[in-house]
Amino acid sequence: MGIKRPVLDWYVENPYEQSRHDPRDPEDIYGIGYLRHVRGIAIDQINGLYDHKTVYELAALYAARAARRHLGVVPQVADAAAGVANFFKKWDEKSDSAESVLRFICSGLVQYSFFEALRRRIINDLEIPEHREAGLSNLSNLHRVIYREDPEGLIPRYIEQVQSGALDIRDKVPEDVLDLLKTATPADFNNSPNLKWHYVILKGVIWHIEPADPDYVATSPEESEVLEMLHTEHRS
Repeated sequence: MGIKRPVLDWYVENPYEQSRHDPRDPEDIYGIGYLRHVRGIAIDQINGLYDHKTVYELAALYAARAARRHLGVVPQVADAAAGVANFFKKWDEKSDSAESVLRFICSGLVQYSFFEALRRRIINDLEIPEHREAGLSNLSNLHRVIYREDPEGLIPRYIEQVQSGALDIRDKVPEDVLDLLKTATPADFNNSPNLKWHYVILKGVIWHIEPADPDYVATSPEESEVLEMLHTEHRS
């Protein structure tokens, strides 16, 4: 098991967040308001139940992602899987209310929660003159809470459209962006440079991960095994 945490050195707290810090609270770290917002979004979504349509839709979305990665020379496969996913989306639209929560597997839920919490905070900050600078800065860094590959550049395009006024950030998130978030995998989190390793638990032993020189050499077979776990998955 591995524990990674987001790198928040880019995040700008608004004046209200800054005023709420409590030095007596050991959990009150920089950006804690945002992190607690992420948790709240995730808990809200967990109340949504899976059904067969949801499972089929997610399976088709993952199939489309896998096909684009591994079968790039046969684009029809990815297009067919995407078509199946779209069918189940439209089926859901006919049967679900507008208030229905989105549905994900666990890793997609985590990815969506980081994105949606930051999007909502940006919306709120842009409405308050004293918070607008923080909102604009965080908008320009929205891509830093995307922990999976974005080969089509959907998130940079979304940011650019919001900044130019072509899209209103308060409007519903585009479907292609939601699909990107939904299909995040545990391997994506493992590979993401936007997340920092903190702990690895291996065979009942907890290892605290700290930065090391590029030429660092493991001092034991056990440590070597832990370092191997930090490597990027999906290596060619």
